[in-house]
Amino acid sequence: MKKGKGKKQIKKTKSAELNFGENFRNQIIVVLVLVAILYGNTLFNGYSLDDHLVTLNNNVIAEGFQGIPKILTSRYSENEGNVTYGYRPIVQITFAIEHRLWGSNAFLSHFINLLLYGLSCLLLFLILRRLFKEYNRYLPFFATLLFAAHPIHTEVVASLKNRDEILCLAFALGTIWAFLKFADTNKFSFVIVGLLSFLLSFLSKPTSIPYIALVPLILYFFTDIKFYKLAIIALGLLAIVLIANYGPQYYLPPLRRPRRFFENNIRFEDFWTRLTTGSYILLFYLKKLFIPFPLLYYYGYNMIPILKLPDIRVIFSFLFHGSIFVYAILKLKQKSIWSFIILFYLISIVMFTNVVRPVMGIVAERFLLTPSIAFSVFLVLVAFLIFKAKINQAYIPVKQLTNIIIFITLILLPFSALTINRNTAWKDQYTLFKADMPYLENSVKANDLYAKEISNKLETGNYKPSEKQELVNEAFKHYKQVLTLYPDYEVAWNNLATIYSFFLGNNEEAIKCLKKAIEIRPKEDTYYFNLSLLYDMNLKDKKRALKYMKDAYALDPESKDNMNNLARLYAENKFFDSANLINEKLLQLDSLSDIPHINSGNYAIIQGDTINAVRHWEKAVELNPANDQISLWLSRHFNTLGDRTKSSYYQKLANQAKSNKK
Repeated sequence: MKKGKGKKQIKKTKSAELNFGENFRNQIIVVLVLVAILYGNTLFNGYSLDDHLVTLNNNVIAEGFQGIPKILTSRYSENEGNVTYGYRPIVQITFAIEHRLWGSNAFLSHFINLLLYGLSCLLLFLILRRLFKEYNRYLPFFATLLFAAHPIHTEVVASLKNRDEILCLAFALGTIWAFLKFADTNKFSFVIVGLLSFLLSFLSKPTSIPYIALVPLILYFFTDIKFYKLAIIALGLLAIVLIANYGPQYYLPPLRRPRRFFENNIRFEDFWTRLTTGSYILLFYLKKLFIPFPLLYYYGYNMIPILKLPDIRVIFSFLFHGSIFVYAILKLKQKSIWSFIILFYLISIVMFTNVVRPVMGIVAERFLLTPSIAFSVFLVLVAFLIFKAKINQAYIPVKQLTNIIIFITLILLPFSALTINRNTAWKDQYTLFKADMPYLENSVKANDLYAKEISNKLETGNYKPSEKQELVNEAFKHYKQVLTLYPDYEVAWNNLATIYSFFLGNNEEAIKCLKKAIEIRPKEDTYYFNLSLLYDMNLKDKKRALKYMKDAYALDPESKDNMNNLARLYAENKFFDSANLINEKLLQLDSLSDIPHINSGNYAIIQGDTINAVRHWEKAVELNPANDQISLWLSRHFNTLGDRTKSSYYQKLANQAKSNKK
């Protein structure tokens, strides 16, 4: 390796070699034990934010091995509010395998996350030992401990959905290891391993893109590899990204991921504003590395200010980051370790500043997973510098080493405490939202998510009147906060209408909210549908209910819910021809559904046509024996007619259906 300016060869001594040989295994054990202590309490967590994307109630994942072909040809998220996006098959395959082996088991899923994180830390330790082989052996050890304990990683490890980040890092580290082996041995097989590992990293999550530059950077600083080989490796990694990104587009469903203002308002600004705000975001990330509190699951609008010159924060960030970048470039030829750390950090973080590519949520702690590697090494180097210990010597005097250990420990202890405590917030979705809400008052989406979670609890749980009222007030408060921050968020108006209507009994305000949602987004059928139900169920105004349901149907004539409710309202308003016409369309759309036959039976009963009602309801029960109410009606009907056989048959179906519901 080419030596940096002023760099000396490590002083080799027999005692130092023995000391190193005895410590290597112990250092590995300490790293793994620390990871287990830090994240052992995540094993008792359940499912949380976005876990449905990869495990909870995911039908494809539930198919196990049989679902893998579909995973490889599907988007990461499909049919969630008519939204499809992403392609991360590797993480989904791991959960499919898990499901095949032991079903839905949050404990074991969290255990796998812990193992993968421990493996990543171990792999990082081995790589750092190779990179800093000419430095003191405590450098990679302490850096790995700081990396493992940094609280900024809790989002990645404690969240099952974020396993994609762990896998992305693990395979990226595997890429680095393979290309280091290639540089050391010149065996081409390691190039194949490196490219394959990078492919798996990218297919875990595209946040591996910075490694296109990071891998050549590492090889330049820590090997004697020729420049043309570096160029070829960089081109190979770039080719992997292009193939893995654009190749699947030929067989994947179309991408449908609308970018909402409250998810990232910076993307709507001009380039220079994105640049100045992006500069501030660099300071935000740097602060999070030094002071990882508070840790939050989401940011978004309005958590990060839009800044322009001559804001002092922008100026300071430009000066600071510009200065360290210039310093790194000036020291590049000398292969200074400080130059390496600076360039590694900047390359790994710049992608997430929103200057070129907008990031959902504007900022996220998980994006600091790779940058924190450079930060951890930096802290150890600072410790060596403070206590005047030479990093390029194998032996450090006991007093200096003791001081360095105390310095590192004083960082590790609060980091570890914060990590262990933060893991408990990820117990479940409600616990997470509630824990972070005091720091997310200005986040539109965080307020909305918390209010929705409370609403879900109200709909599914049994509470005392005082407890229920407290939850209602809390949901109402946060929906109002959403609309204070972002009045044009039509979904929040719709959800606030639900609170007014079902929990506060204020139909007048509920109608105003739904009409406001329609005003903001007049081509969304959901709000007409809900307005129709409100007039129908709460106000018993069948005419207005029919009017708004016709509007919903006009916007989405393929919706089964729109068809079903429109047909029902036509019938209840005595427009039986129109009801039958819509019901026939519903039957053509889904011939195996019992709903059209139930509808036809209902229309017949309204018109006094019992014979046709019985004919349709018998067909409905044939398609869906689980409808105990219709089976019970048919049993009583045939009992009245004296048909004991059919009466007994439908009574048996009704009893069985009731039993299955319990």
